[in-house]
Amino acid sequence: MQESVPIPVVGLLPDTQTASLLLSPKTKLQLTFGIPVHTPASDELLIKVHTDALNPIDWKIQDHGFFFTEKDYPLTLGCDVAGEVVGMGEGVDRERWKVGDRVISQAMPSTPRRGAFQQYMCFPADVIAKIPQSMTYAEASTLPLAFATAAVGLLAPEPIGAGLSPDLEVVRSEDQERKGQTALVLGGSSSVGQYDRNQVAFDELQEEIFKILLESSDVNSRDVDIVYDAVSTPQSQEAGFACLSPSGSRKGTLITVLPLCESLTSAMAANDSEKEFSKRAFLVYAGVLAPTSHREFGRKMMRRLEEWLESGEIRPNKPVVLPNGLNGIEEGLERLRRGEVSGEKLVVFPQNTH
Repeated sequence: MQESVPIPVVGLLPDTQTASLLLSPKTKLQLTFGIPVHTPASDELLIKVHTDALNPIDWKIQDHGFFFTEKDYPLTLGCDVAGEVVGMGEGVDRERWKVGDRVISQAMPSTPRRGAFQQYMCFPADVIAKIPQSMTYAEASTLPLAFATAAVGLLAPEPIGAGLSPDLEVVRSEDQERKGQTALVLGGSSSVGQYDRNQVAFDELQEEIFKILLESSDVNSRDVDIVYDAVSTPQSQEAGFACLSPSGSRKGTLITVLPLCESLTSAMAANDSEKEFSKRAFLVYAGVLAPTSHREFGRKMMRRLEEWLESGEIRPNKPVVLPNGLNGIEEGLERLRRGEVSGEKLVVFPQNTH
């Protein structure tokens, strides 16, 4: 492992830090003291974490063990970080990065050094974005995962996304290739849903709750080209898939944020051999590092996000700050579990943990 560079300006770092760890599947988070502050690898920045945002995937991993086996524990959960650069590996571009830079980053629960729910974390510099001075850390931490989930699903090249704009140019309704196409966002008040609305500007952008779709007698005649299901229950997936147009210049596409339900998996498998099958559905993986095929798009996406934040084209969600630093995470996850959060994002300040 490469040593980090000296830390001027910010001051000396502590030797240890505090983290909120998931020690084993289906248990409460455990506040853990005395964890060594990580040393950044050659391509990494060391970030002093000022704010973490909470996401539904955090409690779903906690309750159901999604994506992990018992040998992977303990986990440092969390996916959204905003903070300050306090160190960097020897291979990091010194022209672009400086100690003291204000940044946002995704996090990776699978790698302890790269998890969010701790006071210091490391992450590769090429998939980190700077934030404007006018933006608070609390606001900025609402961005990384929700934005990436929308951007990867809609814009990234097939098969990892819908391929609307692999080069991350703004998708505009006057583009002739997309003229007359329709997009439907299920769960538009969720964090992901709000960024979906920023990513697409079709001639007709419909937002409806899936219950209305299920109760509609003409659900199969709506001719929607793309459905982004930010809810992704079995019912919403089935309703969204039923809405897709069976004809047009591109396959009708359903994008989900949770694994495809059994009925859709069966439908896709049954039609896999049909060359002219006109609908497809896929689960979006929003990580900028994993799968490895995402990194090139992730690199472009974070640089473009930096530009969009500076210009004001992309704005953060409304943050709601939970008290007591990392101690407040469990309360926040319980609120998410009960479905009490809409149109805003819960955040914590790890440095305020006592």
